[in-house]
Amino acid sequence: MELRGQGLPLAKIAAEIGVSRPSINWDLKEEIDNLQAVELGALYDELYLSTRKQVKFF
Repeated sequence: MELRGQGLPLAKIAAEIGVSRPSINWDLKEEIDNLQAVELGALYDELYLSTRKQVKFF
């Protein structure tokens, strides 16, 4: 779920953890969506802070 939450495609996840793709076709959309939201939130925070730091510098 963590890898899917990071946006990795199922085929890549299957190859990485050494299982067939159909075996990871979970019905966990809500949990995956939550993990993706957390990941996107962290990226937003990082970008916001970086941009703010640059604006402050100039």
